[in-house]
Amino acid sequence: MTAAAARANAREDSIRAVLMNGAFLRLWVVQALTQIAQNMINFALLLRVREVVETHNMTQGNTAISLVILAFSLPAVLFGPLAGVVADRSNMRLLMAILNVGRAIAVLMFLLIRPEWHPESILLAYYMVTFLFGIAGQFFAPVLGATIPLIVPRHQLVSANALFNLTFTAAQLVGFAAAGPVFVKIFGIDNLFIGTVVLYLGCAALVMTIPATPARAVKVQSGGLAQMVLNDIKEGLIYILRDPQLM
Repeated sequence: MTAAAARANAREDSIRAVLMNGAFLRLWVVQALTQIAQNMINFALLLRVREVVETHNMTQGNTAISLVILAFSLPAVLFGPLAGVVADRSNMRLLMAILNVGRAIAVLMFLLIRPEWHPESILLAYYMVTFLFGIAGQFFAPVLGATIPLIVPRHQLVSANALFNLTFTAAQLVGFAAAGPVFVKIFGIDNLFIGTVVLYLGCAALVMTIPATPARAVKVQSGGLAQMVLNDIKEGLIYILRDPQLM
């Protein structure tokens, strides 16, 4: 390969070239906005739980805050393997839209939790809704990642995946350490929730503009759908265990 050809291939595989793909650009915008929103909500939840603890002079304040962290982290442990299987078997575009609507509904549920309730009831409600919100987020990421090869040419996959990984890390910093604190200080926690509801619904509409991603035809095994899912999870775990680099 000549030097000119190598430079041409590098330009075609650059992040700038990937962003020229309109479908990928919309998917990337959805990723960035929803992940920033998710981290803003996680930040706001920590503040809201702390408010409950301080308002009611609860003695187990550190435990209460730790439990909300557990509530939005636990879905990754419980549903991580299942999320990958669902991503492979689903109409990804439709599922991403449904998950964004689901997250919008979960955030609306935060607004229904009233400060006049018994403090333990308030905290329990926050933990339960946070857990549901986390489940939707846990399923969203693998589905979004599995969509990339369907809308990006093979020679651009490295740049596309690199941009998604970079955005994932940047969204944590922007959402949790910058946008979340600033938005809460200026507008308040309830308005942050309202703003993210609008954002999730907008992303649900935006994701429906990418090319269709029909579900892959699946032949249900003799044990039924549940057995098929379990077999897929087992196959994935065995593959990881047998690969030293993955381990």
